[in-house]
Amino acid sequence: MNQEPSAAETLLVTEVTARIERALADQWHLQGNGLFEQINNLRAFKVGPQVIWGLHYLRVERNGVVHHPRRPLRDAAKFRQVACEVLPVVERRPALAASVQSVGEQLRSIGASRLQTFAQTPPAVQPASQRVAQLVQAAMNRLRASQAQSARAGRLVQGPARHNGR
Repeated sequence: MNQEPSAAETLLVTEVTARIERALADQWHLQGNGLFEQINNLRAFKVGPQVIWGLHYLRVERNGVVHHPRRPLRDAAKFRQVACEVLPVVERRPALAASVQSVGEQLRSIGASRLQTFAQTPPAVQPASQRVAQLVQAAMNRLRASQAQSARAGRLVQGPARHNGR
């Protein structure tokens, strides 16, 4: 017995997968030809296998409902359950503070090693090393400015400090 999916099922499937595609592109900055490649590229972020499996399950169900219009959603309750488990993980923004801090530490170590290398390189090679040192220094300056701006924004939210005395 082959009954067509209801409009509500089709809407549910398209909304859930649109949210997944938007999150993968906007928040995780994943590229790929189609949802299959984007989900597989998510593995690089050490996302759990259950989340990857859930995303593939939602993708397969989407393909069935969208590309085969007479095929209904196999199990709407399971689709909703998997979507409720997977969407919070996919739609969360990766921890930016931790990644910015680790990038800063990496830049500092690269900068220090490049400056040591620059001091030890022969003059014929120095222009390329000098450019690398300039790029590292510019990146460090941007990082410090971003951290200072974040700190200022935090003080603005907290309000001015109170002083005893006058």
